[in-house]
Amino acid sequence: YEHNIVSHTLAINEKRDRPIVWKYYQWLSLLFAEIYLDRFFADRAALLDTLNEYVDAFDRYWTDEGYETGITPYELDDLNKLCLQNATGSGKTLLMHVNFLQFRHYASKSPLKDDLTRTVLITPNEQLSLQHAREMKGSNIVASRLLTDSGDLLSSGKNGLRQVDFTEVTKLGDTDGPNVIATFGAVHSVTADRLAEAGARFAPQIADLPHPRIAVLLGGESRAFKFPPETGARFGETLANLARSSGGTLLVTPSRRTRPETLSALAEAVKDVPHFVWDGTGENPYFAFLSLADALVVTEDSVNMVTEATGTGKPVYIQPLPGKSTRLARFHALMRERGATRPFEGRLEAWTYAPVNDTEAVASHIRKALGLDPNAGPVDSRRDK
Repeated sequence: YEHNIVSHTLAINEKRDRPIVWKYYQWLSLLFAEIYLDRFFADRAALLDTLNEYVDAFDRYWTDEGYETGITPYELDDLNKLCLQNATGSGKTLLMHVNFLQFRHYASKSPLKDDLTRTVLITPNEQLSLQHAREMKGSNIVASRLLTDSGDLLSSGKNGLRQVDFTEVTKLGDTDGPNVIATFGAVHSVTADRLAEAGARFAPQIADLPHPRIAVLLGGESRAFKFPPETGARFGETLANLARSSGGTLLVTPSRRTRPETLSALAEAVKDVPHFVWDGTGENPYFAFLSLADALVVTEDSVNMVTEATGTGKPVYIQPLPGKSTRLARFHALMRERGATRPFEGRLEAWTYAPVNDTEAVASHIRKALGLDPNAGPVDSRRDK
């Protein structure tokens, strides 16, 4: 494995004036990819058995300790998905170059090699696509645009192990283009099954709390917005008044950007009404709150949280914060026009709308472009209004 990592590193260093030298955590990430890809392409069934043996032992241990993990056995198709998460500034781009070479190394020796027709890199915008293309050129990796309006790309050649095709998923874009898949909000992982599972696990903890249950999703500090303790206290007072007038419950969960003192100020303001405030210990009940809430209040600073909340189809209210963002103002205007959100004014209303699900829209677009949807004709690059 380490010989392969060295070989791939030499390959991407060949044209570089400053050779890459990996840090220990980068090396561990590459080593994990080596082990996984080797076992995946050599014997997926054996890899599945080994993983599920560990899942079984893990679940039994924590069940004996009095906890339910909710972790279920893997299925064979689950092994097709591998997520490598690395912090900002940790060298993800260059690690990805080696990951591509690692994948090519093991795939080219497997019976699956002729089935791998595309390697697709999806970026947020064209500027980042061009940056990736330059970086890949520096690493001796061929990269070109994925033309999503050219019909069935499976018939255009077997390039999956020879080059990387890139395209853009543009948040807040108005129109699709040859290389752009326009979305309404953010792509997200909210599905009916995921919410049902999370809700079922968490429901006993709030079984005695009254309806309507109002989930409160807190953002925090950013370049555009501030969320100081005094704002948290005022927001908490408004929420407490809403809980009193509606006879309901507040389900509050912070994000990593929520200042501890702001959460404390808000928690102090709602302490006399039915509530559950997640304090950061144990599993984050974020998806459970999405599932169990009758309505949601979300701070305006996060496209992701708002889009995930509107993925439920439930009433979503937007709480303003000190600050300003032209981009987010436009996003919120579009959400209001769609009928998904309304400004939070301290009262509850009832309305309906089609849940926001750009993830499926993007996936459908890519399936059509790759010819994976037998019922789809050529991709129309115009946005479906």
